[in-house]
Amino acid sequence: MPVLEKEAKYYDYVPLFANSDKRINAGIAFLKQQGITKIVLAAHSCGAHMAMNWVDTTGGSDLAAYVGLGMGATDYQQDLLHPFPLDKLSTPVLDVYGEKDFPQVLSLAPERQALMQKAGNTHSKQMVLPDADHYYKEKGDALTAVVANWLNSLP
Repeated sequence: MPVLEKEAKYYDYVPLFANSDKRINAGIAFLKQQGITKIVLAAHSCGAHMAMNWVDTTGGSDLAAYVGLGMGATDYQQDLLHPFPLDKLSTPVLDVYGEKDFPQVLSLAPERQALMQKAGNTHSKQMVLPDADHYYKEKGDALTAVVANWLNSLP
């Protein structure tokens, strides 16, 4: 995904979201050329904003599943500019966030859940990782287990 200087904020990244679309499309095309058909897109924090822009643009029909980690993070006094199109995503969605995640991620959890329910995929799930912060510091194994267990539960 496009990366700006360390001081860049959420609003600085918004104009780059279309560039992310091109990169996700290229990654999917590469996987398909390799014969891989079950494609899961996983994205964290600002990457989730970029992935959701791609879903809004394409509908996400090339995905077997989507994993969003810490979705909704913005910088101090910066509001979410584009609501997540989780209601447009017919594939299963796993929304994982930390119990000690950023306030914006926590406050948007009910909205994300409602959008996933509106999409109607019964395999979509929202999970809170206990004691985890936004970066899942020292919770990597627990996060990996949550994602792997969910992926393995899919038909």
